[in-house]
Amino acid sequence: MAGVFDISVTTLFSAAHALAGYPGGCSQVHGHTWRVTLEVRCRKLDPLGMGMDFNALEGALQEAAAGLDHRMLNELPEFADKNPTAENLAVYFFRTLGGKIRGDNAEILRVRVQEGPGAEVCYHEE
Repeated sequence: MAGVFDISVTTLFSAAHALAGYPGGCSQVHGHTWRVTLEVRCRKLDPLGMGMDFNALEGALQEAAAGLDHRMLNELPEFADKNPTAENLAVYFFRTLGGKIRGDNAEILRVRVQEGPGAEVCYHEE
């Protein structure tokens, strides 16, 4: 059985949102320091002995988060027709990064989004 390498990087960003239709306080504007973890699966190592360069992965993740940082997520086109929940943020990151991190050696395995301690969602595609 061949081995694989699962590599992850994490970034933080701050943003506000409000959940339309939510029967409680989360329907009001409030903010989080969001924690996003990108997990990539590599099937082989490059000549340097790396599956993926951590710096390249961190750069791609930080670039995707930069457009959300210190923003009101509900006002962004990406969330025009859906609530900016942790679940929808995870899909956003997965699909945004999918086009940047694909190749013979690597694929996105999953994205984890945490809106606060103890509250995390994980998204992957089968």
